[in-house]
Amino acid sequence: MRQAIRTLSVYTRSGKSGRWCYVVVAGDRGLAGGYNANLFKEMEAQMAGKDCIVLPIGKKAVEYYKRRKVEILTEEFAEVGDLSVSDCFTIAKLLCKGFKSGDFGHAALGYTNFISMLSQRPGVSGMLPLEDFSGEEKDVKDPFSDSVRAGCGNCI
Repeated sequence: MRQAIRTLSVYTRSGKSGRWCYVVVAGDRGLAGGYNANLFKEMEAQMAGKDCIVLPIGKKAVEYYKRRKVEILTEEFAEVGDLSVSDCFTIAKLLCKGFKSGDFGHAALGYTNFISMLSQRPGVSGMLPLEDFSGEEKDVKDPFSDSVRAGCGNCI
């Protein structure tokens, strides 16, 4: 059955291109320097040696990749605060169209895991083809200790 599903959808098979599209979600509000710096450092490591295009989400991401002359898919989503559910569908359509047409053969999401005010960890998750998506986040620890869980339980 699994093999039959794989052959039915173009999104389950490896893309026609070796090019990568990274959707990078960065913070826009003040004091986001360290928050974004860690994300951009992780993205540089992920992108090293690859033919890439970026779909930046947030003004800081747009500015970062423009300064580095990385090809940008669109700057339409520079204002994070203005994003809507409708915009998410637009982003999904852009990614599916680019993947299906062979503009890129892989798509991945770059984001920051907010663990606490003092700890954030960048992450990258494969999106397309679906075989790239493992469904597991790597190196992400439970942000809540047992004492925090117990305290929250007392509040509810």
